[in-house]
Amino acid sequence: WSQCIHGGGKTFKDVIEFRIYVKYNVIASKISFLYKKNDSAKLIVVCSASNCRWRIYSSKHKSDYLFGIRQCNLELSCRSRGHPRADIFGLNIVKDKLHAINKDIHREYCIELEYYKLWMGKRSALHEINGNDKNVRGRLQWYCSVL
Repeated sequence: WSQCIHGGGKTFKDVIEFRIYVKYNVIASKISFLYKKNDSAKLIVVCSASNCRWRIYSSKHKSDYLFGIRQCNLELSCRSRGHPRADIFGLNIVKDKLHAINKDIHREYCIELEYYKLWMGKRSALHEINGNDKNVRGRLQWYCSVL
């Protein structure tokens, strides 16, 4: 995702799709950003550090109604790293994936599961794959004794 916006000229079907790509890009790149202008015809995204030159100017094309990047400077000239909304955004990604899993289960088995049950199922699967804390400590003790 850090490479999904790489320069001027790239087009998107609309401003909504562009906003999604910007959010994925800045979070993957660990950039804290602000919308300087944010409407259906024009979007200007800047680094939240006032002295930084990182910015993206985009607008709707009059000819084909696509939304495109007009100009951008993707080089950070500040030291600020880390996006304040990354945790919330990450949770939204997990939520979207669980929603997609629920759709698949509904399509294949004609049942719908509650969000909590999906979450617990995911957690249980990860414990089976990675082991739980007790198993990890046991493996660590075994590994130390081997060393």
